[in-house]
Amino acid sequence: MAVMIISVVIMALLELFANNTYIFSQLPKQQKINQYSTLVFFNSDYGLESKAITLDMLAKDFRLEGDFKKELSSIKAEIIYQTLQQVDMREQKNAEGKVIGTSGMVFEIGKTILRTQEASVGVLRLRIEP
Repeated sequence: MAVMIISVVIMALLELFANNTYIFSQLPKQQKINQYSTLVFFNSDYGLESKAITLDMLAKDFRLEGDFKKELSSIKAEIIYQTLQQVDMREQKNAEGKVIGTSGMVFEIGKTILRTQEASVGVLRLRIEP
């Protein structure tokens, strides 16, 4: 009976170790995609509409080393923008339906996803339209 209990404990520890190893092995891949996502956030031409691009297009405004620029040009990516909610503040109405004010603004909450062959990352965005 004691041998069986020890065997079960050892198997559980091996399974735990295997899960942790997988999680830690995926960290470099996730770090890379997070670095690429910063290029989307600092480039005003991309991120608020869906496009298929190569990552060097995102870095056109930055001075980069030759090797890194070559690496970016070989990576194909897709930027996906999804509108989650839109709040129209152009006409604000009370419970009776009377217009009580206008701000002329529209707030849009959306999600930008940067997807490569290896991984993907997403972030919530707020767009304000006057």
